[in-house]
Amino acid sequence: MSMDIFYKLREILVEKAGKERSEIQFDTKLEELGIDSFDFIEFVFFVEDAFGIQLDINYNDVGGRLQTMGDVAKAVEGYVNAKASSQSVADQLPCAKSA
Repeated sequence: MSMDIFYKLREILVEKAGKERSEIQFDTKLEELGIDSFDFIEFVFFVEDAFGIQLDINYNDVGGRLQTMGDVAKAVEGYVNAKASSQSVADQLPCAKSA
């Protein structure tokens, strides 16, 4: 997994949510950061803007598949990779030529 994604997520929380960089580690649980449902929705919006992706993630995922910052980073990486893959496929498609 790319640590760059984790570092970018951490910076979003530092800049937008006022969290301390030192309290956000790969294995830090979201609940330890005091992120409530409103904070999480805001965080998702900031992440979508920062990475240019659309996430299918909501607060119900917290405590389930998204327990730690590492879990969030892996999920975001999957969306980033899917976007990159779909763009590279689209780049390979022949363009329609007008007659």
